[in-house]
Amino acid sequence: KKAITPRLFKGIREGVDIDKLGEAKIAAIKKRTQNYETLFADTAKKLFDGQKKRAITTLNGGGKSIKAKTLLLDEEYEIELTVDLFKPLFGDLTEKEGKEALKLIGLDPDDFDIGTPSIQEFLRKNTLRFSKTVTEKTSTDLRKLMAEGLENGEAIDELTSRISDYSGFDTFRAERIARTETIRAQGESERVAWSESGVVASITWYTALDERVDDDCATLHGKEVGIEE
Repeated sequence: KKAITPRLFKGIREGVDIDKLGEAKIAAIKKRTQNYETLFADTAKKLFDGQKKRAITTLNGGGKSIKAKTLLLDEEYEIELTVDLFKPLFGDLTEKEGKEALKLIGLDPDDFDIGTPSIQEFLRKNTLRFSKTVTEKTSTDLRKLMAEGLENGEAIDELTSRISDYSGFDTFRAERIARTETIRAQGESERVAWSESGVVASITWYTALDERVDDDCATLHGKEVGIEE
């Protein structure tokens, strides 16, 4: 048996129009995950607002020289905090989309058990990957901003303005992350569910082939690979 995901077309049978089935699948996914996208964006903005405050507090705190404060965020703490904030969202989305994946291939949705050790490990790794990526990007950008400011001889108030104006704390980044991670988590949840089912052997890449698709992705359209690939 085969089935489909947003970017991965999984469910191809002889005589089926890939593009029509793919378009229908994408529309269904967008409808199901719209609420999660909003929740992800709101949670990301909450995280960024807190990080901005913590970075400014570190910069303006006493004890160390300005040069010694170029590391404005405690990355280990921020990663743990991000995991705590997003794990429930990733968990809910994984469970919902895992059940939808089994339903798509004619299996009982309740067979998808979020408590299965392999699925829990997938969830842990996915949430940790996301948390590290977001935290490292923010921390690296802030270090660069501080270095530029110090090189220009800026005072505390000017450096504080750099943090306040940092685009990585804005709503646009939160929404972009939400779109990307919701789609990624949805597709990976399906793949994990199908892999666990033992009845899906391969997947075939599907892309909309519109102006937003880059060349590398476009060349994968219609290519079939093993479920673990």
